[in-house]
Amino acid sequence: MKLKPLTIGLLLSSTFFNAHAITPDTYYYQPSLGCDAGGVADPNKPLLALTKHSEQSFALEFKEDLFKGASEAEIDYILSLSSGRYETSEVEGRGKDIYDKDYKVNLYKSNVSAKEAINLFFPMLTVSERLDAATNLRKKLEKQSDIVTVTTHLNMATIDPDQIFIYSFYTEVQALSSDSTLFVINHYSNIPKNLHKRGHRLFPFTLKGACFKRQEQS
Repeated sequence: MKLKPLTIGLLLSSTFFNAHAITPDTYYYQPSLGCDAGGVADPNKPLLALTKHSEQSFALEFKEDLFKGASEAEIDYILSLSSGRYETSEVEGRGKDIYDKDYKVNLYKSNVSAKEAINLFFPMLTVSERLDAATNLRKKLEKQSDIVTVTTHLNMATIDPDQIFIYSFYTEVQALSSDSTLFVINHYSNIPKNLHKRGHRLFPFTLKGACFKRQEQS
């Protein structure tokens, strides 16, 4: 089953790219403690590709390699986000001088029945997460035909024209009647496991976000 989004097509505002000089290209993981300028991008670990179509539109394509280990349903959903008209909104800064601007990229938004949301998103949850979600659904909804709002957001900060910092990527399901959260799927949690092994010294840092950089041209 596929949901029909309220936000259709694929567009990242040209203002977002022009004002902060983000260069359309493929962005690769940059191993570092804090997005240091001297870090070298790892060509084996791409996150996404930004492709300029016109002065007003850019295509965004997620790379499947960084989501290995996620359920098939979640990977299919993430890859499906490579088609949509995306809106970006500036959000309050994270209080770190290395960041230029923080942005929330609104990847998906749709109003559907709770039953539709359960069918699509429950396969992405662990057993314990399903139990918690089911409890919330029973407490906050009268029936499965009740309407819920599904939103998917990517939070990122611009560092310089060649660097971005991804620190949040999630889907939230809320009761339309009360705006109360029913359950959340943390898509970003798949990324650190595909950047480093758990024992690596940089693994703990990637749990809070990771730098991605254009590969230097030879």
